[in-house]
Amino acid sequence: MPYKLVYFPVRGRAQCIRYMCIDNDIPFEDSLVEIENFPNVKNTFMFGQLPVLYDGEFEISQTNAILHYLAKKHGLYGDSDKDMARVDMIHEQRTDVFLEYGRLVWMNFEEGKEEFITKLPEKLKVFETQLVGNNGGSVFFCWKQGDICGLLRVRLSRRFDEVGQRLSRQFSSPQSFPRPHCVT
Repeated sequence: MPYKLVYFPVRGRAQCIRYMCIDNDIPFEDSLVEIENFPNVKNTFMFGQLPVLYDGEFEISQTNAILHYLAKKHGLYGDSDKDMARVDMIHEQRTDVFLEYGRLVWMNFEEGKEEFITKLPEKLKVFETQLVGNNGGSVFFCWKQGDICGLLRVRLSRRFDEVGQRLSRQFSSPQSFPRPHCVT
């Protein structure tokens, strides 16, 4: 039985879950809630927010919890405690970068954009270092098979495509970031 992913008809916080499912042939139903209807159904969800994933009757809230749940169930989380810790570290660092970006977009985009762009290569260098350190960047961030961090490059490039050309010139191996087949 496929999972049921409930979210709004936008990419937002559910898009990385969609990418993970599509790229790893994990069947799911994308159940969309129109934003204007959300107040009517909000109280039916555990934390009154979306995204929510249903595995049968089991309800999972929070994007990262959903990603980790799926990763563990589908062999995308590592083979050892060290692999899992690496996945968690990369994933949490990604979360930090996206939270900063979200604050920029919602609070101070025009005034803060240039400063953000200037500091972004330093923040992204951490990811490149980790990727290159894992078999010279020829595989994934954390181990030899796919992992939840493999979607990181896609999310970074989509979020920051406005500055993508400028950033790509500053990294020695941007093409080595894994690119899931679900993204064209």
